[in-house]
Amino acid sequence: MPAVCQLRDALFEYPENWDIDDDANGEDGHAVVVSPGTGVWQVSQYPVDADLESLFDEALSALRKEYRGMEVSPATDMIDGRPLDGFDVTFIYLDLIVTVWLRGYRSPQSLFLIMCQGEDRELEQLGPVFHAISASLMRSAK
Repeated sequence: MPAVCQLRDALFEYPENWDIDDDANGEDGHAVVVSPGTGVWQVSQYPVDADLESLFDEALSALRKEYRGMEVSPATDMIDGRPLDGFDVTFIYLDLIVTVWLRGYRSPQSLFLIMCQGEDRELEQLGPVFHAISASLMRSAK
């Protein structure tokens, strides 16, 4: 049975044996991180009128400060028949290739910035779980 995390305007389901960190991140946003230990799925919720491009820029800037030489490319995932646009980021950390998926989703009530991160080999396993968590968020935030 999946665990459920309730956000202000939505909820999402995640594996019940994963850790969760529900931490406010400022006046305008709220972030929740779920993780099986190494890979990470994170959602930050913002007011519906927040500027998604600025949020992408802030997230990419923070990653660039930490990881020199990262590669960024525009990307789209289809989740439950709906496009989730954003960026794929790749960098090397401790001789491992790490990928970050940044995606944005705007519901009628909120803007959600979703970030998934993992080492490439573990993403083969975690990627479908990350997509399922994102799909549960999108279904509830209609």
